[in-house]
Amino acid sequence: MSALLLCVCGVAVQSALHPGIELSLTAEFSARPEGMAPVPIMEKAGEWALDFRPREGVGSFAWSVRGCTAALVPIKIVPGKPYKVRANWNGALLKLDVDGEKGVQIRRVDAVATTNEVVAATDKVKVANLEIGTMSGSIVHIFDLRAKELMPRRGAPITLAANLANLGAPISDCRVRARALTSGVTVEPTDFVIAEWNGTMPREWRVDAGTNDMFDVELTVSSKSNVLVSARKNLVVMPPIDPDYSAAKWTPPIVPTRTTYIDSAAGNDGADGTSPATAWKSFSRVTGRTLGPGEQVLLKRGSVFTEELVISGIGTSANWCELGAYGEGARPLIRRGRMFDRRCLFVTNSSYLVVRDLAVADAGRGLVLSNDEGLEGHILVERCLAHHIEGTYRPNAHGIPEWFNLEAPEGGGIGRYGAIGSAGVRHLVVRDCETYQNSWGFAFSGDDIYVSRFYTHDNTSLNTAPHPMFHSTRRTWFVDSVLDSSGFFANAGTMGIMLVKNRGLVIRGCHFLNLPDTGSHDEGGIDFEAGGEGILVDGCTFRNNAGAAIEVLGLESEQARNIRITNSRFDRNNFAMKLGPSEVFVFGANDRAVDCSCGLIDRNGYVLNPGVEFYTNKSEVSRSAWKLADNRAFASSDELNRAMPLGDPPAIRMGEEIWTSSRSVVLAAEAVSSRPLAFEWETREGPGLVRYASVNSASTRAEFPGEGDWRVALKADDGKLWRSARTAVHVLPEKSYTMKAWTFSRNRDTEGWTHWDLGTKKEYFKGRVSWWNTSACAVHYVAGDHYIIALKASKKGRILSPDDLLYSPTAVKCVRIRMQNHTNSRRMRLSWQSMDEVQDYWPKHQQVEFDVIPNDEEDRVYEVALPFRYQLRRLALSFSADNTPVTGTVRIDYIWLGRTGK
Repeated sequence: MSALLLCVCGVAVQSALHPGIELSLTAEFSARPEGMAPVPIMEKAGEWALDFRPREGVGSFAWSVRGCTAALVPIKIVPGKPYKVRANWNGALLKLDVDGEKGVQIRRVDAVATTNEVVAATDKVKVANLEIGTMSGSIVHIFDLRAKELMPRRGAPITLAANLANLGAPISDCRVRARALTSGVTVEPTDFVIAEWNGTMPREWRVDAGTNDMFDVELTVSSKSNVLVSARKNLVVMPPIDPDYSAAKWTPPIVPTRTTYIDSAAGNDGADGTSPATAWKSFSRVTGRTLGPGEQVLLKRGSVFTEELVISGIGTSANWCELGAYGEGARPLIRRGRMFDRRCLFVTNSSYLVVRDLAVADAGRGLVLSNDEGLEGHILVERCLAHHIEGTYRPNAHGIPEWFNLEAPEGGGIGRYGAIGSAGVRHLVVRDCETYQNSWGFAFSGDDIYVSRFYTHDNTSLNTAPHPMFHSTRRTWFVDSVLDSSGFFANAGTMGIMLVKNRGLVIRGCHFLNLPDTGSHDEGGIDFEAGGEGILVDGCTFRNNAGAAIEVLGLESEQARNIRITNSRFDRNNFAMKLGPSEVFVFGANDRAVDCSCGLIDRNGYVLNPGVEFYTNKSEVSRSAWKLADNRAFASSDELNRAMPLGDPPAIRMGEEIWTSSRSVVLAAEAVSSRPLAFEWETREGPGLVRYASVNSASTRAEFPGEGDWRVALKADDGKLWRSARTAVHVLPEKSYTMKAWTFSRNRDTEGWTHWDLGTKKEYFKGRVSWWNTSACAVHYVAGDHYIIALKASKKGRILSPDDLLYSPTAVKCVRIRMQNHTNSRRMRLSWQSMDEVQDYWPKHQQVEFDVIPNDEEDRVYEVALPFRYQLRRLALSFSADNTPVTGTVRIDYIWLGRTGK
């Protein structure tokens, strides 16, 4: 340290802020810091600050320059103990050392001079041995290292650009050397000399990738054989023509060598498992196994498994292995009782493996693919379904009491968040899959990922549904997919999809639709959250989203670079007037380390809501780095569609749920599309095989095997895009009569039911750092075919029907309630009011108590006889019949009124 400015505790005036500032001191606290407010230690307002940020006694020393996010060192404060602190800023890095513990934060800001005083906060912290000075010598950096091309392609030259900066004393005879770290890559010029150097200079290099897809280039600046600075750039090169791994174009080869069959209903773990007649019953004999070339594990359609399957497969390029299905009926389902700390299917360290025709549901993790052994990969996931997968947002953010402090299963990296997700997997193809009612529709991380015809929709999970996600992928294609209400509500915001640190990403022909306004942040289409380079959004549609269609954020981390948004439709987004308000919004921190985004927005069409702009850039730093060209405004959606006929996914509408005592039912749906449609009926849930007279027609007669509750779905496919819709069929005993049924099949619609005294409320939780703090709203809403009601120590919790039933006692003889009772309650009560009762009067002789199974993991039908003699006006369902405090969650599928043929 040189140029000593201050050597004692007190106040002084410092010279202008500059790269190379350095300070050291000892800090002693008179008491342990409490609360959440930062405790100042030393600062020069407008330039730099050192403070302590408490968190329940364990907090962090924080060193910041010009208010930018600080370098942090976590410390548990001991009152009376002196802590030795050293901090500096070299123009690009904030460094902090507290008693040998180090923290580093990348932060490039502009130096600004002030005449403010250096102030020591001596009221709460005793500061001694203070020294403020200047780092000696040169301060050399390599800034803004990137490819100039928006998306480098193999066979075309690449221009690598950087700003070389010396922020300290002038230096001479510097040598700058560029070299490729991968064979077959050439870089020119390889080296050059800077005779005299002070300040910043832009430089460029020509790179020929040869046949390489991903490679590193290293820049080194040295003087007199001493390396002053070096930087490494990983470049991702896309092929000249994008690949097509759709089912119509590519199928991996499988020549069966050994096949294992598993049947949850009729199987026997003591059999040999080599035929459908000798199938195993459970996963006990296959979990943990590694399949070889041509080896298949097939699960019986219609089977329901309640255990996790952990499996691997190592096939060959000539003979893949397979985890799939056999038989007729619904896809094999792995469901885990709606418990947050459980996972359905974990595929580990695999190559040349197909996973197809499976369903996962009701867990904290769904279908997770993980590779941590550097394998070549090559995995195909197709025609898989995932629903009611909670994932993880932030600790305890879910609002479900019985999940409090539960941890989801480890493994799977970022992929573990998704209903279907991957981490570390290379050469992954995911196609024709569907997810709904999840926290994260999908989450993919890895290299060479191709996702096509993915339909994720109605992810209406309160507190924990932020968005599907691509995270840290390289060479990725996301094509011909539909994201319809793919996020819902999360404390820190939600979007159609979030992109983080992706390099080489093509999003083409995708539709981002109908993200609702739930009071959450953002609520738009694509969120460029942080980092990334070389991203193309081409031929996409953004329609009717509450927030901006596209956000380029980067709140604290650097923004994405080299983005092109082209040939896409923007149709009345940001109706909730959020960021901008605009269709395309670029965030501005006015921080050079954050505001580094750049790109081209061209040949797009848009229809604007009143008060909404097409494009807004709030960053003075990056504004000139974005170019707009040939974007057109249209007066209506019809005009936009005629000018840009990109096509829309099929619109499909299913009829209301069916209540019948007949086993033969006519199913019908309406579907609209500009292209010819192919249809396919499918059973999603139910006790037995449903046979469809015409499985490929929009209307069909279906034969059900007996009494029970079924969910069926119809898929409408135009060859490029597809959607599905589902309904339920309830086959009652013979001679049954339905008076009224509440099915809770429309998201956010309680159908007039209200709740009372549940004992739950909005809760707040501290994160490991302050910006990870979160909250959880009280859970009492309808989503995913259930009325979800969370209770906490509630003695009088209940729900009330609408006050207008007015049914004759001869028509209503019983109530059927299908629900999962995931509480400690063993006995509930059903009460009713007749025409004579006042609003809140519930006579004791007009109630029936009934036993329920506590902590149940099944949806179960409870039939309650009603021995009343008066006209029924209103119902109440109390979750505790004897005032026992009830904690947990009740998920009601339906409440039915009528009489059965029993």
